[in-house]
Amino acid sequence: MKVKLSFKIFLIVAVMVVLSSVAICAISVLTFKNNFTNEIDDTVKTAGRGGELLLKNWEQTLAAEAKTTAGLNRTTSALGTGDVALLENVVQSQRGNMDADYLLIADRSGTVLAGTVGVGKSVKDVEAWQNVISGDALSYSWLEKEYVAWGLFYAAPVRYQGEVVGAVLTGYDFVKEDFVSLVKEAHGTECTVFRGDLRVSTTLRDSKGNPMTGTRIDNKQVLSQVLGKGETLRLTNVIGGKQYRSIYIPHKNPDGNVVGMLFMAKNQHVITSATEQTLQLVIPSLVVILIIVSIFTTIIVRFVVVKPVLSVRDSLLKISSGNADLTQRIDSKSKDEVGEVVGGFNKFVERLQSIVKIIKEQDKDLESGGENMGAISQDTASAITEIIANIDSIHKQIENQGQSVNQTAGAVNEISSNIDSLNKMIEGQTAGITQASAAVEEMIGNISSVNQNVERMANSFEELNQNADIGFKKQQDVNEKIQQIETQSAMLEDANQAIANIAAQTNLLAMNAAIEAAHAGDAGKGFSVVADEIRKLSETSTGQSKTIGEQLAKIKESISSVVAASDESAQALTVVADKIRDTDQLVIQIRTAMEEQTEGSRQISEALKNMNDGSMEVRNASEEMTEGNKLILDEVRRLQDATLTMKGSMEEMSQGAEKINETGAALNDVTSTLKESIYKIGQEINNFTV
Repeated sequence: MKVKLSFKIFLIVAVMVVLSSVAICAISVLTFKNNFTNEIDDTVKTAGRGGELLLKNWEQTLAAEAKTTAGLNRTTSALGTGDVALLENVVQSQRGNMDADYLLIADRSGTVLAGTVGVGKSVKDVEAWQNVISGDALSYSWLEKEYVAWGLFYAAPVRYQGEVVGAVLTGYDFVKEDFVSLVKEAHGTECTVFRGDLRVSTTLRDSKGNPMTGTRIDNKQVLSQVLGKGETLRLTNVIGGKQYRSIYIPHKNPDGNVVGMLFMAKNQHVITSATEQTLQLVIPSLVVILIIVSIFTTIIVRFVVVKPVLSVRDSLLKISSGNADLTQRIDSKSKDEVGEVVGGFNKFVERLQSIVKIIKEQDKDLESGGENMGAISQDTASAITEIIANIDSIHKQIENQGQSVNQTAGAVNEISSNIDSLNKMIEGQTAGITQASAAVEEMIGNISSVNQNVERMANSFEELNQNADIGFKKQQDVNEKIQQIETQSAMLEDANQAIANIAAQTNLLAMNAAIEAAHAGDAGKGFSVVADEIRKLSETSTGQSKTIGEQLAKIKESISSVVAASDESAQALTVVADKIRDTDQLVIQIRTAMEEQTEGSRQISEALKNMNDGSMEVRNASEEMTEGNKLILDEVRRLQDATLTMKGSMEEMSQGAEKINETGAALNDVTSTLKESIYKIGQEINNFTV
């Protein structure tokens, strides 16, 4: 099926216009939505700041009213004296002048004495009351009580005679919709006050139009980030089936605990409706523009592009018909791209005309060249056949050479294997000799060490023998000294006995003196005292003499034991001296035997050294044989590689010759085909008029 160029161009233009229109529409909608979304974000941010400012304003109002009421003389005197009636009067008079929803006056114990709510109740657990009672000038608390569903309270201390006697609390009721309504009217946004996650006051409505007061939020991100961490959060969320761009602001008590939050949001349905309205306006306009542009483009294309192309087509048909007259040219006065195409085509035909003219002139030369090429291809085929025969002969000779080289390589490998076995045996023998030499050298070293030790033992035994003789002599001297001590101790016993006798006689004298003093009466009292002292001295001497006698008896027993032990020691020293002399003889015998063993070890070491030298000479000769064998084996391997290379080269030459043979045969076929082609080309070229 033939499709006109104008229709194709129309389709292309239409598709481009449609795509451009869709892109413009999409960009416009996206830009519009982004701008609208940014505007909503700005509105929500402004509402958030406005809500915070409004809440701050309410806080300032509560603080001022609490301070004012607490500073009234009636309040301080009534609370200081406990005048409840006067306090109630203060509440009634102040209530009409305040914006606050709640007014409470509590004493220092935390009991509400007067107020708009909670009279008789306790506010002792309220953080604001605790702070001002503790000394703060002002404090606040978000409060939930049985008489307050959710409120913000400010407390100010009441002082009487310089002491804090209670506090005034003022508060706003946030369950009422005053606050959220003010925010919505001021900023056009939805507003909700939360107690924890519970909506206590809101302007939101569910899908049925009912207020969402008393419902709870279930957004985990809000619960975690705002109520959990105390951070302000902006996000897009769905509430009651509607999508909102919203902000959550935490409410905190003075201790930093998050007790609630403030929510403000803008419904995003206005973006959707505005987008739909924009599309309803833009799409029909784009359709009309599309139709107009398509029609206008089709008319322009028909006169500017299609008409010159049709002229070119007619001229080409004339050139291609009849006897292929290359003398014809296309006339075109156009200066645009179509004119350039026509000019290029005329140049191409002119060039083609010159080429065909040259081909006509060379037609005869091609025919003679084809004849010569056929003869040359036959000669080439004969030469290739002879080359293939020579290559086969050389290939057989190389195979025979390869077999001989392989046999030589096998023999050389066997020799190399035998040399390796010999080397291993030599290595084993050398290692054994080395180990034996090391063992003998170690044994010689041990014998030398033993000789040194035996020499030291001999010297030690000689010194020990001398010391034993000296000890025996010393023991004899000790025995003599002990005998002298024993004799002297006997003399001490005699002396002690003399002292005892003297003490007994002194005692008798004291008794006689005492008797005489008694006979003398008063004149002998002084003498009686002296006699008594003499008696006491005699008794003391007697006791000491007895004690000395006992100690001397023990000393005598000890001396007897020492004498006996000294005799035994002398006998033991005699035995030790005899044993030392016997051991010294044994040491001399061991030293003689070790000298003989040292000489034998030296002879063994020299024999092993000679064996090791012989093994080294054999190993050196074996290594020289191994090196020579390696050189032979390397040369044989090179010869094998060269043989394999020659064999591969001959195989490649054989394959190349076969391919050349095939190419020669194909060349003969090509020559025949070429001759036929030259004949046909000549016939076709003759059809052109140049």
